[in-house]
Order: sequence, then structure tokens, then C-alpha cells
Amino acid sequence: MSARAAILQPTYTGYVSTTQDALILFEACLNNHLKCAPRQLCSQERNSLICSSCVFIYNEGASGIQHWTDGITWSPSCKLGDFLVYQELDKPFPPKERKANKKISRQPAQPGEPYPRPNSTGKFYYPTPTPSGTERQFIGSLTNSYGFKPNGLMKKAINVTVQGAIYCLVSYYNLDNVKNGLLEQPSQAHTLSDIRPRPELTSKQSFRTPYDDAWNAYQGMYGGSLASYHSHSAYSQHHLQPVLAAYPLGPTIGANFMS
Repeated sequence: MSARAAILQPTYTGYVSTTQDALILFEACLNNHLKCAPRQLCSQERNSLICSSCVFIYNEGASGIQHWTDGITWSPSCKLGDFLVYQELDKPFPPKERKANKKISRQPAQPGEPYPRPNSTGKFYYPTPTPSGTERQFIGSLTNSYGFKPNGLMKKAINVTVQGAIYCLVSYYNLDNVKNGLLEQPSQAHTLSDIRPRPELTSKQSFRTPYDDAWNAYQGMYGGSLASYHSHSAYSQHHLQPVLAAYPLGPTIGANFMS
């Protein structure tokens, strides 16, 4: 069976919470512990593979994938740490509606507040309330100004460059699945406990917090193994998120990274 005809499987099944999680998966692909996606998903595969817990990594050059496509209508992206985050929309956002919203928003809203949207009668209303501080650690600064699909998917994306090759990661998850701890992080997976990201991944990328700095600081304070570092890192990030959520995570940026 050819690579084109072979059924494609996710690179990993779980939830990519942190940059460390992503680097573990990139390294696992580089040393052939996990497999990169060799091509785009076909329409039949999308129905079963574009779902909560599925994570895909692909090499842009080797796969020929320039823009990952999944057939879902997404919100514009927002920056969440080193990731771009998107949320599934109930329906495409009409360009005319976007312009109308800009015209009536003469006074700036409070940070995180959704702007009013017109309904079928032309009257304006405010969408559902903004996310709580707990939810912001999973969805960033996204607000329901765009009409999110109830219980819809989230998409998280990040890329790295290794020896001139660009590797991209796309992670799909459902907010409730993550909040209820139903999805395992790579840093908590026993099958990946021995994966140590190479220096080119940890120190040659443009991350907000270099991986090596965090790892070295942990060793100096606590000692211990990489596995214990990942566990402590996940614990620390979980308890720090309510504090971090009080500060802006960055403005919404264009949605042309992935479609």
C-alpha cells in the first residue's frame, strides 16, 4: 500500500499544554519514536481524525504541506505563550458583519469584552460572557465575539526549525476534556519519559522562555530527572495560570497561519 493510500494516524493522542510538551513531541519525531504526518488528511479521514486529543506534526518540505487544512471554520488566532490558538466557529464570520462591528465600536471596550453583534433583525446584542481566568489558560485572549460553536474544538499550533527544515505541530482539543483532565500531556506520558529535546530545539528557537533556562533553573533549585522536571513544570504552570490570566496574552492576530 502506498504512503498516499495508507490510513493516516495522529502523531500523538493527548493534549499539548506547554512548549515543553511540544518539544518532547518534536524530538520524538526527529528520532523516529513517533511518526510525522506524511501528507494532508483526505476528506474521509477528517471526519474521524479532526477531534479532541489528536495531535499532528509534519515536516513542511518532506510532506509538501504548506498550509494545514482540516475543513473547519476557525476564529482568527490569538497568541498564547509560544502557540497560536484558534476556536471553532458556529458558522463563518461574514466580512460585512466584521465591518459593521468596527463602525459601532467607537469607544474601546474593556480588555477581554466582546463587541456587540447584529442579529437577524439588525439589532445589536452582546455575545456570551468572556471566559473565566481558568479557561484563559486554554483559550488565551479569545472572546465569543465571533460566535463560537457550542462545545466546539480548539486548535493549538506551533512550529520549529531543525537543520533548515520546518516542523509544524497542530493540536486539537475540547475545552471540557482538558479542564477535566481527560487528556494526557506528553510530559506526563511514561512512553515519552526518556525523550530529551536536542539543543537545537531548546536553544535555537524564538521562544518566550527558553527551554534550557527553565530546565537549568529547575535543576539548580530542585535537582532530579527530566521526568520530575516535566511533572513539576506542569504543576507550577497549573497553579500560576490564575495569576498569568490577569495580564493580557497579546492581541488577536491574522487567521492565515492555518486554515
